[in-house]
This record gives sequence, structure tokens and C-alpha cells, in this order.
Amino acid sequence: WRVLLAEADRSGRWADVAVPWKDLAGAGRPVVAVVRIDGRLDEARIGALVDQIVARVATASGAAAAAGSGNALTGLEIDYDCPTAKLATYARLLAGLRSRLPRPLALSITALPTWLNSRALESLAPLVDEIVLQVHAVEDPRRGLFDPARAEGWIREFGRRMGRPFRVALP
Repeated sequence: WRVLLAEADRSGRWADVAVPWKDLAGAGRPVVAVVRIDGRLDEARIGALVDQIVARVATASGAAAAAGSGNALTGLEIDYDCPTAKLATYARLLAGLRSRLPRPLALSITALPTWLNSRALESLAPLVDEIVLQVHAVEDPRRGLFDPARAEGWIREFGRRMGRPFRVALP
């Protein structure tokens, strides 16, 4: 299960979600906590973001353990629609985060097709355990939520560039 844990808005304010850990533990499925980041990412914000995310993961891990499933939290996914021009900065955030997360916790990110235009795309792969390519809601909304032909092209190109397995988020 992928479960929203918290979201940082454009001004850096955090909204935490009341995750039903007991219910999730009862389901007996692995849980990936999702942290959504909105807004700009700049060098000055990286340290504070890493601190906030690590603190929330520690709290979530404790809550999952208290709910009776010590290994319920198996991963962390960062959902950040990073502008293509900021991928190098995003890579620095991910490196800082990876260095502070407990090692058995998998780190994943959502990726955008627009990142295919950047040479920095491949620099993200070694920093994470999993990548989820989002192929919906990435273009002007007047063009629709999803274009299957474009999505297939993005998926093929992403696979060629990354050279490793990845997931695809569909509408």
C-alpha cells in the first residue's frame, strides 16, 4: 500500500495525515509512506526538508510498530513534481535523505516524463530503490488526463534511459 503520510506546501508548512496504522497492520501488506512536496526546492531548503521527512518517518515507524506490525513500514516515496531544471538539486535532497534513512527502508520517487529532457535524469537512479513514472496529468489539463499513445512513448523512452525496472502510475 502507498499511504500519504504528510505534505509540505509551497511555503514550507506541513500537513500530517492521520494514518490508520492498526487497520494497515491488520491488512498484512507492506506499507510505503508517501511524502508529497509542493513548491520550489532550493539549496537552502534541503536540510530542513530532510530533517522534517526523517522525523515523520521515525514517528510513522514507531506508530506502525505500536499497531502490532513492526515491519509494516517498508518504504518511503517522495512525490515531488520537480521542475526538470532542478533535478540536480533534487538529487542532492535524495542523497541527503538516503544517508539518514534506516537502510532496510526502501526509498522511491515519482518521476515525470518531462525529465526525459534532462541529462541529470540518470543521476537520480542510484540514489533510490524504486522509481514510479507518472504518465497522467502531466500536460495541459485541456488536453485531457491521459493520452495512452504518449504514455507508451514515455514509458519506452524512460525504460531505455534508465536501464532498470520501474513502476508506472496510471490514472
